Amino acid sequence: MSQEIEDIVTKAHELFMKFGIKSVSMDDIARELGVSKRTLYQHVSDKNELVLQVVDFESRCLSEKWSKTRFANMNAIEEMIALQKQVVEIQLNKNHSVEFDLKKYYPAVFKKLIEKHRVRIFESSLENMLKGKKEGFYRDKLNAKAIAMLMVSRAESNMEFAGIVQDKSELPTLIREVFEYHLRGICSKKGLEFLENNIDTLK
Repeated sequence: MSQEIEDIVTKAHELFMKFGIKSVSMDDIARELGVSKRTLYQHVSDKNELVLQVVDFESRCLSEKWSKTRFANMNAIEEMIALQKQVVEIQLNKNHSVEFDLKKYYPAVFKKLIEKHRVRIFESSLENMLKGKKEGFYRDKLNAKAIAMLMVSRAESNMEFAGIVQDKSELPTLIREVFEYHLRGICSKKGLEFLENNIDTLK
């Protein structure tokens, strides 16, 4: 990605997250960048292409952030706790009008986003399950693939929670309870002991 396109995508992402996609025009983006709309269209063919690039940018940022967490010398349970905190942060800062606009006006882009989201969660969850079993923190007879699929479903439930919870201050507690419920279901005796000794770090 050239520096010009990266600047455009970064600024569009900032504006979309703040005001929603529908309400931000190409004129708005050009004005914020300090360039003409003609210059803007030299780098992106239309708003549809720009929205797709912004979605790819957002997905890439989330993947990079989670990758950094996974390689921070954590065990499998610590990874799950770190993930729980990331999920809370994402949901609290989420602009739901962006998701609404994607669903209504850019359904193909929204479908692509969901598919990428599911693949990323499945693959990282599967790695975490295998790691936890190897460390002895998760039950040895767990079906890692099945649990990873369940994590995909639960991740999408977290997205629904954010949309139905009226008081956002309740969201961290709700997500935390879901993660603790999940961990207690997959942990071995060793894992449960570690979880009990570190339960406060979930908060």
